[in-house]
Amino acid sequence: AKESLLLATRTLKDKDQAARNLFILGQLFAEENKKDSAAMQFKKLINFSNAPERYKIHAEIELAKNAINDSMAAISFERLQKLIKNRDNRPYLDALYYQTGVLNEQKDSIQLAMVDYNKSLRVPNGNEKQRTFTYEKLGNLHFKNAEYQFASAYFDSVLQISKDSLDIRIRRIKRKQKSLASLIQFES
Repeated sequence: AKESLLLATRTLKDKDQAARNLFILGQLFAEENKKDSAAMQFKKLINFSNAPERYKIHAEIELAKNAINDSMAAISFERLQKLIKNRDNRPYLDALYYQTGVLNEQKDSIQLAMVDYNKSLRVPNGNEKQRTFTYEKLGNLHFKNAEYQFASAYFDSVLQISKDSLDIRIRRIKRKQKSLASLIQFES
């Protein structure tokens, strides 16, 4: 698939399809843990002048996810902050805040990460799948701090929003929430 996508990106006649090909190519490299190649593809997409804005924003997010070292993470964090300030990026605020929260969490700034996650949840018209990831992150943070009541509430929110009950991640959260409910009942 990579060879075909590489050939397809050489002819950039259909701008939407070309941007999509670059994005998928970057994801494939990231999945193979070839972070340099993935970063190169995402940067190519970001610099692609006629690419649709949604691909550029998500390429910035993927670039932040694939940060190799602290300096790249810091640069990605600053770029995400600029994107958040831009009014044109309102439809993507939930994903942008979520990723800044992840970067803050990696820097051990847990309080700042929680603030960013909560901002992600408060974005009007946010993506439901994005909300499930954010609720799960908040639940995990509260679980680590032995705040089981809050963790259970966040995991319950994931289960209420999620439409795909057969997803492995949702089933794992359901088991975790069930265990937490019995733990909370035992504690009280």
